[in-house]
Amino acid sequence: CDDLYAIARSHVKLRAHSKSIPFFTEALNTCKATDLHIKILYTGAKAAWNAGQNDLAIRWYQQIIDEYATHSYADDAYHYQALILSGMGRDEDARQKLRAQIGAYPDGDMAKDAYWLLLSDLYDRGMWKEAVEFVDKNIEHAAESDFYAQGRLAYFQARSYEHLGN
Repeated sequence: CDDLYAIARSHVKLRAHSKSIPFFTEALNTCKATDLHIKILYTGAKAAWNAGQNDLAIRWYQQIIDEYATHSYADDAYHYQALILSGMGRDEDARQKLRAQIGAYPDGDMAKDAYWLLLSDLYDRGMWKEAVEFVDKNIEHAAESDFYAQGRLAYFQARSYEHLGN
């Protein structure tokens, strides 16, 4: 297991993501009952996404959600699925994943990014009333403490109020 994972990761480090997929696949099939399985899924899903194998990446991320719901990678898996789906033009599916993410992990390490993506989606679609309500409902969980993100929810809520004539 360690050898297969090391070979797969070496391809990833060389940015040969497509070449890593068969090694991740073999490692996943061989190493199901090991502690390494979650790392193989997570790293393999990222490699599949980078290789343009979006369906495979979504499937592997879903496996993390299904089999490792209490692991810190689970909220990441929801988030990355949403980003992949959005990139594929499947915006409603992406929104559903983000809502599921914050429903399951409202205080997870990726939650603030999910709140932000949902708010910016509402704003971009001109759904200003819904954007205002979204911030009001979620500001406690979604408040940004990072210097670069601090205040962005309040700012876009204020811009939404402006579009509403307030």
